[in-house]
Amino acid sequence: MFAYYLDLALRSLKRTPILTALMMLAIGLGIGASMTMITVLHVMTQDPLPGRSAHLYYPHLDPTPLNFKGFSIAGGPANNLTWPDAMALLHAHRAVRQAAMAGGSLLVWPQRTDLQPFYADGRYTTHAFFAMFGVPFVAGSGWTAADD
Repeated sequence: MFAYYLDLALRSLKRTPILTALMMLAIGLGIGASMTMITVLHVMTQDPLPGRSAHLYYPHLDPTPLNFKGFSIAGGPANNLTWPDAMALLHAHRAVRQAAMAGGSLLVWPQRTDLQPFYADGRYTTHAFFAMFGVPFVAGSGWTAADD
């Protein structure tokens, strides 16, 4: 049976070589796209922090009242906490380790006079971040709670 199908394929290749090549290219691209998507799915579903992610929590607070005119359950609370909310949660000491994190930019004034000041993007955090996420240091160490 396999020999019969191979004979049909060779006859089709001799009769219409361009169409056969296009069909082989389409099948090859389909297999390649499928394998790429399966690989991306496999990589993206792995645990980002093995051994730690099961014990990390991210609070979501919604300060608006339920009768607020713009309220919608589908919208949900904002992704970022306000500074007072984050500090209130941090100072409540409800967990063994807690860290507040934020992103932003900072104006950098270089010591060299020939360079112009520029903005640098960065992440800001508190002292417990390094122990919570197991961040390795090339040199030195993190700061203490007193340094915060």
